[in-house]
Amino acid sequence: MLLHQRLSSQERQVLFIAWASSTLEIFAFIVYAYLVTVVAQLFFYSEASYTNLLSGMALLAVTYFVRPIGAALFGALGDRYGRKVMFYWSIIIISLTSFAIGLLPTYQHIGFLAPLLLIFLKGLQALAMAGGLPGAAIYITEHVRNEHRGLACAALHTNLSIGTLLACSAAALVTAYLSEEALFAWGWRIPFLLAGMLGLLAAYLRIKLAESPLFLQLQKQQQVEKKPLRAVFKHHKRLMLISLLIIALAASNFSTFYVVMPTYLSTYFHFDDGLMLFINTLFLLICAGTTLLFGHFSDKWRRKNTLMIGAVVLAVIAYPLFTLLAKEALWAVIIVYSVGTLFTALFLAVAPLMPLELFATRVRYTGYALSLGLGIAIFSGLAPIAGFIAADWFGNLFSLALYISLTAILALIALLHVRETKGLTLSQV
Repeated sequence: MLLHQRLSSQERQVLFIAWASSTLEIFAFIVYAYLVTVVAQLFFYSEASYTNLLSGMALLAVTYFVRPIGAALFGALGDRYGRKVMFYWSIIIISLTSFAIGLLPTYQHIGFLAPLLLIFLKGLQALAMAGGLPGAAIYITEHVRNEHRGLACAALHTNLSIGTLLACSAAALVTAYLSEEALFAWGWRIPFLLAGMLGLLAAYLRIKLAESPLFLQLQKQQQVEKKPLRAVFKHHKRLMLISLLIIALAASNFSTFYVVMPTYLSTYFHFDDGLMLFINTLFLLICAGTTLLFGHFSDKWRRKNTLMIGAVVLAVIAYPLFTLLAKEALWAVIIVYSVGTLFTALFLAVAPLMPLELFATRVRYTGYALSLGLGIAIFSGLAPIAGFIAADWFGNLFSLALYISLTAILALIALLHVRETKGLTLSQV
């Protein structure tokens, strides 16, 4: 209803295609995280199941650290040759690599070649993902009117919740309805193959999109930046650092609460795997709706102040909140998820939007993609591996709380050094 009232029919059409295709992109990329306990045992050889799990989590972290390379590549090409072409090729690469993973022989069949191929395919997927997500955000930002930019971008960023929800649901279904023997024999392949097929559908949708009007304006005025990567590092290093710290608010919270949490709860607090995946799925849906609501209000509220208040409150309450899990009670899990969802939705709606509005159109794709790629690499990529290492090596089961508190403090410092972006005209940035 909000989107129908606020956006024109053309804006809604562009938003839907960008949202649907990027949602399928996220599903294809993140489904590995929910099947990591199965995939790790099939592709990494060790007598200790913990070592296999750690290897699988390490691969997940590695894919995050590959993202800045993809961000630099796709960002520079997107600023040089246009948003649409990079937006299209990212989903093609992600779809084909998902198919390949779904068909990949395991360690039992081809030995050490299996984990090497898996690492290569996930790395290639991460490169493309680093270009696809910022491409979608930039595409929407440059199409929608200033007064409704917050709502439109928040609607787009529900793709993270819904894409993750689809991945979580697919993993939950194959885990719940297949025997352990069937799951390890062939069932784990189904979500990857499904992701590949849906990704090709997303590619079909993207090819119908027109180029960004702001980029076309740059071409008409012959102002396209020929070396955007050099321009970003020469003139916008400070802005890039500030942007990645702001993005850390959304990246660290989403990764902690929706990617790491189900495995974390079942491994260290002995909750049932299937139940945790169900709860995770439910709160992802709630997060999507709440993100849209916060996006609507971000067009009315001052974005900088909203994020600063959220960061301060989260930094203070994170550790006490996580200590509730020591009760090993379902009500404690519900409370942690509820509070985590509220903050994650707020940060998803507003945090990625501010950097989009701060970078000039000539270098927006490069600057934003690098900020997002580095922010996700550092603050999402570290969450899985850091949480499990701290729990096993140091016995600190609440290390994830300290982690998101630290990111909130860093983001707060960054926000003190930027201007308010609500109401900015992008073509004049």
